[in-house]
Amino acid sequence: MSDTVSTSREDGFALLEAVVVLAITAMVFVALAVSTGLVVRNAKAMSERTNLAEMLMGGLEAWRHDVAAAFIPGDVSNGPSMTGSADAMTFVTARFGIDGIPARVTYRAQNTRVDRTVANYTSVAADRSPAASAEAVLDGPWRFRFAYRARHGEGRWLDSWTRANELPAFVRLSVLAAQAPETIIAEVVAPIRANRTTVCLDACVAVLDRTGRP
Repeated sequence: MSDTVSTSREDGFALLEAVVVLAITAMVFVALAVSTGLVVRNAKAMSERTNLAEMLMGGLEAWRHDVAAAFIPGDVSNGPSMTGSADAMTFVTARFGIDGIPARVTYRAQNTRVDRTVANYTSVAADRSPAASAEAVLDGPWRFRFAYRARHGEGRWLDSWTRANELPAFVRLSVLAAQAPETIIAEVVAPIRANRTTVCLDACVAVLDRTGRP
């Protein structure tokens, strides 16, 4: 009789141990599944942040190179060399010129992106040209703002540029947090090299046309 009771107890303990082991195993699998999901989500988020950072750096560098090549053309009858506001700027550059004719480039900040349009300088403004197509240079969870600094004696940044045939010494592009526009994430300043006379500028553009270098 005692042997039977002992055997029953052992079987009961074995069954209980098996249930506990199964429960622990299930908990381990659940924990692994949850942690794996978190790792995947974290890896995806990190990859997205990396892609955004690369896109931001590439877009800012493209903008800086374009602005640095701005110049005053010899014939200014087709419009001002540069105009600008806090959310848009238009300038003349040889970087996109065709057959020796310079291009008119417009950068426009709209919501969380910056678009670039390019048109022939002899046509209407780039953003209104029927042949111009907008290209997103910057796009992400940010806001953007332009500012301008004159060459002669003005030590402050301006929210607009209206001097038709004069170029600023520097143009600044500020990257702001979309949800907190006063929080500056990054700033890039593009110096404009064209601090020369129109005659010299025309000669420089001719060199650019021959060499293809910015």
